[in-house]
Amino acid sequence: MRLFDSPKGCAVLRFPVAMPRVTRRRTRGLSAFFALLAIAACSAVPPLTPATSVTVYVVRHAEKATDDRRDPTLSTQGKRRAEALASEILATSPNTASVILWSSDYRRTRQTLAPLAEALGVSINVYDAQDSRALVRAIMAQPDGVHVVAGHSNTVPEIVDGLSAWPAAPATLSADLPYDRYDRLFVVRRGSGYPVRVEERRYFSQ
Repeated sequence: MRLFDSPKGCAVLRFPVAMPRVTRRRTRGLSAFFALLAIAACSAVPPLTPATSVTVYVVRHAEKATDDRRDPTLSTQGKRRAEALASEILATSPNTASVILWSSDYRRTRQTLAPLAEALGVSINVYDAQDSRALVRAIMAQPDGVHVVAGHSNTVPEIVDGLSAWPAAPATLSADLPYDRYDRLFVVRRGSGYPVRVEERRYFSQ
């Protein structure tokens, strides 16, 4: 796992100029002048902080039922997993006050995020499952915050890859998730001045 680099403070200004002999009063005045220059330089370029950051949870929809071949709902097990996902996000999110939810336009993905949406009192944004690049662009347009994305076995890897490589397109795409695995939870963290960190977790593993 790649960790954030430590932010660096403002550099100290140095003036290696030979100074002529001056009176004590004039020396004090020059010292004050250079001190003001140093303060102004630090104020103009503040050190980066982790406050400007984006955390994105990307998850595959939970287990689906067999009630509709094209657009099934969640099975009983899938509904339990959706509840577990809500508990996982609420327990680990760095900020639950500004969470944005994203789902493809299918019942199984919307229902996967439904318990979390109810707990947070927020609506679910629908994205085009065929255009992961547009989703990544919409997420990265936010200055900071927490996003939770529900996708599919063949779209979750490309969403994670796109978030990791942004603004460039990913050089290669990861393989699809195993069709019978629903417990993968990816966490992508990006911060100003810090390397991208991607973590793969397991949740509600049976």
